[in-house]
Amino acid sequence: MDLGLLDDANTLLWAALAVAGASASKFVGAIAGARLGALTGREGASLGIGLNARGALEIVIAALGLSLGVLNQTSYAVVVLMAMATSMAAPHCFVPFWSTSRERRRNVRVSTRRRPWPPTRS
Repeated sequence: MDLGLLDDANTLLWAALAVAGASASKFVGAIAGARLGALTGREGASLGIGLNARGALEIVIAALGLSLGVLNQTSYAVVVLMAMATSMAAPHCFVPFWSTSRERRRNVRVSTRRRPWPPTRS
């Protein structure tokens, strides 16, 4: 894949729209399905975030489309960028839905606490 194909402003706009559209449609679809399945909104949001992390499948399908001539090199680069962006963002998006404010405060306190160096053995 040639990342130089993404240097055009129109291609970058198309890539941004593809990432936003793919993420939003997966997220809304998962929440709607969760509501139909009597799950909470929090569980539905988690399903939507999990669906956004399915980048490997998107890349396989895009590679198949490229080999069949359905996608050109630029479209393939956009799909790979979309898969990478959504897969890398998914773990960070889980934090607001599954950690309480108390857990977040505790994690900040633990991570910023000074530890002796070198570590002492007890």
